[in-house]
Amino acid sequence: MLEAGSSADRRGIRPGYVWAIGLVALVVISLISVATLVEFGSRTAEMSRLLAAVEASESQMKQTQERMQAVMDEFGGGDITDAERQRITDELTVIARESSTSIAQAGAGVAAVQTLPWHTKSADAQRAYLRHNQAWVDYMVAAAEDPLQWFAPQEEVNDSFADARDPLVRGLMLLDPFDLLVRVEAIYDDGAEGSAGEQA
Repeated sequence: MLEAGSSADRRGIRPGYVWAIGLVALVVISLISVATLVEFGSRTAEMSRLLAAVEASESQMKQTQERMQAVMDEFGGGDITDAERQRITDELTVIARESSTSIAQAGAGVAAVQTLPWHTKSADAQRAYLRHNQAWVDYMVAAAEDPLQWFAPQEEVNDSFADARDPLVRGLMLLDPFDLLVRVEAIYDDGAEGSAGEQA
């Protein structure tokens, strides 16, 4: 029983302990906040770098389609001679060979984007898009060997492009101050303008 006038805490807890507990709680909350901000920043930076690499890859594919279409436009609209047909074949072969290299290099850029081991959604998005890039490389290798492949259906190219969309979106944070989702949508808006194997 406490004596009258005692300065001890009547609940058995000294004031210094209360301050210590409060300080520990503040430190824990601060550490959690910092960790959350670091996680947000690192994953957002990863996805921004990944989308930049994807955009570079898509740019190479778009240039390939534009070069191919320019050749077809030059000789389209009527009968062509055997010499013109050979010229078309030669030009499409060159485009396919050069594009297989440039698109593969762009794919290497996608693969080079580093993700933290626990950022599985970022890694899933990367793998999904790399499948599309590889499908394009395979397409160009086939077209270099046989220019008729330019006009053949390319299910793997088109399907892999469609299949990469959801992983790219899932890789983004819910809070998106840098409009990364807008960039994903722009990639797919541009890609919807033409599918591989349907440019003729």
